[in-house]
Amino acid sequence: MGNAVLTILRDHGIVRDDLPLPRQMYALHALLVGFGNVMADPAAAGPLNIDDPQTALADTVHLLLEPPRDPAARVVAQAAEEVRARFTEIHGNLLELVAAGAAGTR
Repeated sequence: MGNAVLTILRDHGIVRDDLPLPRQMYALHALLVGFGNVMADPAAAGPLNIDDPQTALADTVHLLLEPPRDPAARVVAQAAEEVRARFTEIHGNLLELVAAGAAGTR
């Protein structure tokens, strides 16, 4: 799901596309997992504790994803519609999997 959405956002220039998609997704995933782990166990940060870890996360995500210029509102709206359509497709696929599993036809 993340690859599908990030691809749409990259295609519209809403997020950076100067890194290979797999590397960008890996970095984002590692960042979010690490942040979650440290938030769940602050001692895991060791001597690196700060007063506002959310700002550090936001700054890092900004550097990883945001392009140098803000996209036009019409571009954002078009991308949002494509993301909504992709989520609808994924949702439908998941419902089919659940139904098949419940029916024992998986």
